Amino acid sequence: MIFGSITAILLALLLSRSLYRPLEQLLKGTSALADGDLSYRLPEQGHSEFTMLSRSFNQMAASLQNSLKKEEEHSRQIEQKVTERTRQLQHAIEQLQSAEQQQKRFLADVSHELRTPATAIRGEAEISLRGQDKSPEIYKESLLRIADTANQLSDRIDDLLMLIRGDQEMQLRLRSVTVEQLAQSLSKQAAAALMQHGITLHSFEYIPDEKLHNALLIDLDKIQQAVIIVLDNAARYSPAKTPVALTIQVDSVVEIIIADSGIGISDDDQQHIFDRYFRADGARKLRPDGLGIGLCLCRYIIESHHGQIAVESTLGEGTRVKIELPLMDEHE
Repeated sequence: MIFGSITAILLALLLSRSLYRPLEQLLKGTSALADGDLSYRLPEQGHSEFTMLSRSFNQMAASLQNSLKKEEEHSRQIEQKVTERTRQLQHAIEQLQSAEQQQKRFLADVSHELRTPATAIRGEAEISLRGQDKSPEIYKESLLRIADTANQLSDRIDDLLMLIRGDQEMQLRLRSVTVEQLAQSLSKQAAAALMQHGITLHSFEYIPDEKLHNALLIDLDKIQQAVIIVLDNAARYSPAKTPVALTIQVDSVVEIIIADSGIGISDDDQQHIFDRYFRADGARKLRPDGLGIGLCLCRYIIESHHGQIAVESTLGEGTRVKIELPLMDEHE
């Protein structure tokens, strides 16, 4: 009887110990999960019900851990997207602010540029009509000055309209022109354009390549307009009597190079020199007049001919502009 009681007590102790240890481990596991430690795992040994419970616990913990990782990764991606969208929005706001400033400056420049010739025309007409009748020669000279000023005003308006229609393809009157014809025409145009500013063409050089097909398919008037824009800038932003050189050479493409010894362009401004309405601070200080559309229009013309234009400049030393135009294919 006593032996049986002792045996029962020992078996009860052993059973309670075998039950207590897995329960203790399970309690530790649940506490770990409650504290956020999803990497905690219970030992899986044997084939008892506690082993199956431990396996289920571990699977649950692994599932929670994977879900947490996915949630963290998703949150990280959302943060990246929000950061990127915020950066893009900030950039867009800065561009809008810059565009607004450019627009205000452009409207002020347009007002000045259009008002100046209009005022000159009106003033010339009022002077001619003021006082006693004048001789026909005086009236003729006055009308010629009015016509010249009106032509300048018309050219400015045409430039503005061309840029406004810039999203449409430029209407070109293409025809075959030899490089010699282009060189002769540009030489005359350059001399005339520079003479208006009191500057003579320092040098003109034409370098042909007899091995290449010597013709282009271009709108000669438009190409002349583009080159005159560059020459006009060279004259406007160069001291009097400083050299301006024009070189035309054929080397797989036709290269038109205009080099001056003017005020030059800073590295920062060179990045925006072809932007519509942009004017460098140095240019604005030297010549307050201007719309900042010349080089933009020039690039538009050149690229419409499938050509390229590039600017190299050193502040205070001068600027070199190179225009490249493709040659006609021999079979065209």
